[in-house]
Amino acid sequence: MAEIFTIPVHDASVSHCGFDQTDCSLIRPDDVPDDLWYAVESVHHMDRVESIDYHELRVPASLADFGIGVELSCTPSSNLQSQNRRSANPEHPNIPQASAPTHRPSGWIMILYSSEPRLEWDSQWRCVAFFSTEIAIQEHDSLTSSMFLDEMMAHLTSVQTDSVRGTVTVSENQSFGVIEQEESCSCEIRVSWTPAGVESHGLEADLQVQMWAQYLRDMAF
Repeated sequence: MAEIFTIPVHDASVSHCGFDQTDCSLIRPDDVPDDLWYAVESVHHMDRVESIDYHELRVPASLADFGIGVELSCTPSSNLQSQNRRSANPEHPNIPQASAPTHRPSGWIMILYSSEPRLEWDSQWRCVAFFSTEIAIQEHDSLTSSMFLDEMMAHLTSVQTDSVRGTVTVSENQSFGVIEQEESCSCEIRVSWTPAGVESHGLEADLQVQMWAQYLRDMAF
């Protein structure tokens, strides 16, 4: 059964390095392996990406023996909004823009752990993630899905080569008849990968969460 770990309020006074159970407010269950607990503590102490809200997400027991689930939502600050209005995000000039401030990117990431290595993962670890956003209808064309995919792949820096699998879905809604509704367009990404850099003491799971959170934030405008 997948074990669900709560992510407490971030304590900036606790150093990320040199995890010590005496410095951690989490209570370790008896059946949790050392390398998994290292991953849990790394998420507990992780640095948060600006303008991203973090919430615990339940991991289905069918996915793995243990799991760390984090739900993410983008709520850009006024400073980020004004910067992007001025620059139109010059680092990502080809990415379709969000349709409205109320439709910011959201998603989640799960870090899965199997007690025994899985052949399909080539590891004991696997990450699965989801991304969703609405985009301006005028920004949608035949290249939209490719641009979202290219941008996502550029953000996946801590993954094993050739381990990324998933789908990009772009949909367009248009009302007809008596239904009065504005046209809309959305993009969803479902992806999984095997994390790179797993050491004998465990996985720096915080880097996986930060990587996905940064992608959401960079796609906010």
